[in-house]
Amino acid sequence: MAENKAPGDAPREMPYTVKDPEQLAQNMLKLFDVGGRALTRLMTEKRGEAPALAGDMGEAGGMFASVMSRWLSEPEKFAAKQTKLAEDLVELWGRTHKRFLGEKVEPLAKPAP
Repeated sequence: MAENKAPGDAPREMPYTVKDPEQLAQNMLKLFDVGGRALTRLMTEKRGEAPALAGDMGEAGGMFASVMSRWLSEPEKFAAKQTKLAEDLVELWGRTHKRFLGEKVEPLAKPAP
């Protein structure tokens, strides 16, 4: 049965939950692995030869994968931090937009003295 809502009532926010954190971590690592290989292949096709930095790119990809696996070892904490980052970016964008429109807006962060 549908609930009666007053005009202007905002829907309740449902927090995002990760049903299978291990699967999420595996998918994220696979994304970075496959993405790195695809980038290397693309660069090889464009130049007709293996890029000089291919070894370095592979090494950087491995390091990035190890960092991501560490971050994703605590998926709830990772998701909370990512959510906070997204909220802060939206807040920064909103304040910047208001400032662009000529409004007086307090800075999100004050510069160090």
